[in-house]
Amino acid sequence: MIKGELDEIVAELEVSRRKLVGLKMQKDAAMGMNSTNADVVNGNLSPEKPAERAITLSDLKNSIEEAKIVNDDRLSELQDARVGN
Repeated sequence: MIKGELDEIVAELEVSRRKLVGLKMQKDAAMGMNSTNADVVNGNLSPEKPAERAITLSDLKNSIEEAKIVNDDRLSELQDARVGN
């Protein structure tokens, strides 16, 4: 019974880790897409784009922080379960 619970927690932790990696990759990609003034001058970007990107980056940062908290909680549960054995 405990082994099954541990396996489930480990699987959930791995899923959370993968989500965190994906969010970090999205954040890095969003940060790499910073526009230059030349793009704005040439009309390649609309005035709304930087604001939209800022909101997206903020959302990504929040999601990463939430994923870190979930991962820490899962890891703590796993460690507590192992100590209990």
